[in-house]
Amino acid sequence: YLSGIKLFHAILDVSTENFNSTVLRYVLLGYEHQYKAYFVAPKDRRAFTFPHLKLLAEALSHAKMLPVDAQVIFTATTTSFFSSCRMGDILKDSSGNNFSRLLTWTRTQIESQDHALLYFEDPKQARRENGQVADLFSFPIKLYCPINNLQILASMQKTLGRPEHSHVFTMSKGNTLSMPHLNSILKRLLMPLLDPTLGSLSCHSFRCAIPSLMAANPAQFTLEETVLQGDWHSDSYLLYTRHTGVGREQTHKKVVAALMESF
Repeated sequence: YLSGIKLFHAILDVSTENFNSTVLRYVLLGYEHQYKAYFVAPKDRRAFTFPHLKLLAEALSHAKMLPVDAQVIFTATTTSFFSSCRMGDILKDSSGNNFSRLLTWTRTQIESQDHALLYFEDPKQARRENGQVADLFSFPIKLYCPINNLQILASMQKTLGRPEHSHVFTMSKGNTLSMPHLNSILKRLLMPLLDPTLGSLSCHSFRCAIPSLMAANPAQFTLEETVLQGDWHSDSYLLYTRHTGVGREQTHKKVVAALMESF
């Protein structure tokens, strides 16, 4: 269309200087990229479900790796699964830029067998300068209970002589579990057991795990509960989030009831 207009200008011997505009060049480049994007298949991601968690536990039990490494991996997944926290707040990213703000044992407070507090120093979703505290609650089946897995991992790390300020998800060789490493483990251990046409599983799949379950069961969970679980900030839910600790605990009990229906 623009080429036709430019040609018409040339035929009439009218200046075509405006067609050399930098702004026009970038606008056309933007349209070109948008057009090309229509032919690129989107990256399908799927939410991590409780059946996936059970499959992972089984796969790790047969994997050729040290027990502490398997425990690190499974504790990271249960922690993120039940807390809906971002993996980038507990595991090293591909660049390692988040290394200093990852979850450490000094920032992990196990209040009881049923409750733990996780302090994230600089989470992506933080709306205040002094970080954010996330609640983590127990699950009736010990194998999948995030509190139980944290306690087991803490005991293992203590046996290895890890200092209290070390990262929670430190592997046997002393390196912190990274998101790319966990992604490769999920791809190797889980994806061969699943239908690949439904999308891939990655660290991003855990963030929406419980919220997806809740959204799929609107008769049991309100929209406000789903927003609270996912820690999505919205002024519409300020009244509800004033009681975050109580609200999360009550929501968690309903989540447990929904998950236990599969047994």
